[in-house]
Amino acid sequence: MTEALFAGMDLHSNNVLVGLMDETGRRLKYQKLDCHLPTIDQFLAPYKSRLKSLAVESTYNWYWLVDGLRALSYPVKLANPAQIQQYDGLKHADDKSDAYFLAELQRLNILPTGYIYDPVLLSARALPCYDKLLTIPGIGRILAMTITMETGEISRFQTPGDFASYCRTVKSERTSNDKKKGDNNRKCGNKYLAWAFVEAANFSRRYDETCRRWFDRKAAKTNKVVATKALACKLAKAAWHVVSQNENYSPDRMFPESANMPKQ
Repeated sequence: MTEALFAGMDLHSNNVLVGLMDETGRRLKYQKLDCHLPTIDQFLAPYKSRLKSLAVESTYNWYWLVDGLRALSYPVKLANPAQIQQYDGLKHADDKSDAYFLAELQRLNILPTGYIYDPVLLSARALPCYDKLLTIPGIGRILAMTITMETGEISRFQTPGDFASYCRTVKSERTSNDKKKGDNNRKCGNKYLAWAFVEAANFSRRYDETCRRWFDRKAAKTNKVVATKALACKLAKAAWHVVSQNENYSPDRMFPESANMPKQ
C-alpha cells in the first residue's frame, strides 16, 4: 500500500516554502520556490498521487495559489492562522518550521481550516441573494456586492448569530459567572464584512426611520459607537435571513420591539 503524504506551504509575497511529510512524521523534502504556479506544480507533480492533503496558510495573497492548485486537482486546504496559534507548541525552531508545521497539523488531523471561496463567482449581481440584500436599509450596490462575494455559501453559518459573529459585529470577550475573563481573538471573522455592516449601519440610521429611532434609543442608553456596532449586528442578522431564506427584508423581524417604540 502506497504511503500517504502531506504538504505544507508557507506563502510569502515573492516565494513559497514547501515541506513534504509522510504518515510517520518523517520529513521527506523541502524546497523554496518562486511564486510561479508551473514551477510549484513541477515540484509537487512526482508526489501528486500520494498527497492526501496540501495546506496553504491564509494570507492576503492566497487566492492565486489555492485556486491554481485546485484547478490542477491538488487536495488543497486553507489553513486558518487565527486558530492555529493554539498549536504553536508543536513548532520547531528552524527555518523550515512553518511549512512542516502545516504538514504536521494535517498528519495529526487537527489543522484548523478556513473557507475557500468559489473562483467561479465573478459577478455578485448574477446571484439571487444580491437583489434581496438591496432590500435591507443602508445596503446599496457596492455593499451588496461586497457582502455577497465575502459571504460565499451562507449555508456554512447555521444561525444568524453565527453569521453576525463572522462579521465581527458581536463582542469578542469571554465571560464566566457574568464576569469578564478575557478576550477572544478579535481578528477572527471577516474584516470586509465588518466594514460593510458598519457602513450599512451608518447609512441606515440616516435614511431609514425605524433604524434611526432604534439607534437613537440605543445611543441614549450607551453611546454612538456601541449603538452603531449594535445596529450593524442587527443588519448582519437580517442579511443572514434574506440570503438563507431568499426573501426580502422584514423590519418586523429585525425590530420586533418596534411596535412599542414611540413615534418621534
